[in-house]
Amino acid sequence: MYSIKRCEDIDIEQFTFKLPKKLNNKYISSVLLDNKTSFIQLKNVRTLSGFYDDNGKYKIDVILDDENYYNFFMNLEMLCINRVHQHYQKWFGIDSNSDTLDSSFVSFLKLKGMDTILTLPIELDDDELECEVYNSNKQRVSCNSVKENDIISLIIRFNGIQFSRTKFATFWSISQIKINEKKEEKEEEEKKQENIGLGKLEKNIYHFIESSSDNESSDDDDVDYLQEHEYIVENLIENYKTKELFNNID
Repeated sequence: MYSIKRCEDIDIEQFTFKLPKKLNNKYISSVLLDNKTSFIQLKNVRTLSGFYDDNGKYKIDVILDDENYYNFFMNLEMLCINRVHQHYQKWFGIDSNSDTLDSSFVSFLKLKGMDTILTLPIELDDDELECEVYNSNKQRVSCNSVKENDIISLIIRFNGIQFSRTKFATFWSISQIKINEKKEEKEEEEKKQENIGLGKLEKNIYHFIESSSDNESSDDDDVDYLQEHEYIVENLIENYKTKELFNNID
């Protein structure tokens, strides 16, 4: 079971962390919200980078210029640190002092000038990104479509806390990204529509709709049509192999 909630509607004190279990050479303390896997929605944030490769791992940077988002991620990181302080001895059977735990925490937040940047990792499966990207018309598009300075909305999964040998951090995955239409582009399109007026047919183009009875088709025409149709179907099947079309990134 899972739930998708807007970031601003989540009470972080309701997150419950489980006993860490080993996964791919790390220990993960998974988290639930209302006994469900937690998906969090962020709306209209700007990405500084688009997707980028950082030593073989893909990431994306977003600016937290919304105070609600900034407070949410700051407070959530503090909550994770506090929970590790409370449960470390119980979880791992090892005593550790507060200073050591504090210095072991790796934050996904950083400052760049006056901006607070959240860096989110993007999971890979067989060298393909485990992330779906949509445009403003709700159409699935390639991961390469996410560009620097795009305004995007995201659905991210909070997996819990991950522990390596000497460090621990929050554990995030991106499930979906929507590339939002930029305000200036929308205003320009609306202005174009206003200038169109009533609209006219383009000149020097034949616009009449012919009925099938207007022209008799020959057998040769039918063969050509079938061959063309077969070619189009083959092309559609080839082009819509979802993994190759959408999830690869240059």
